[in-house]
Order: sequence, then structure tokens, then C-alpha cells
Amino acid sequence: MDFKIAVLAGDGIGPEISVVGVDVMTAVCEKFGHKVNYEHAICGAEAIDKVGDP
Repeated sequence: MDFKIAVLAGDGIGPEISVVGVDVMTAVCEKFGHKVNYEHAICGAEAIDKVGDP
């Protein structure tokens, strides 16, 4: 099975937590023979700082 997952490291769940979540998801998918593609995007305070819109 193929998965496409958006990774949104925003307020409350920052990059340090999201990185571990991606690692866990990748390990589980590899174990069960699934393919996963991640698309990283900004949101929340980081988006406000970088582009002026959350």
C-alpha cells in the first residue's frame, strides 16, 4: 500500500516531535511493506514568521 502524508510541524507539536513521528511511521511502513511519501509544509507560528499567514 502507498501512503502520502502531510507533515505539519506547527504550534503545540513542533519539529522535534514531528521528526520522531516520521521516523516511527517510516519504520512501521517498512516493516509491513508499505511505501510512504511525506510532504512537509509550514503552519502556525512558523508560517506567520516565514510568509505572514498561518
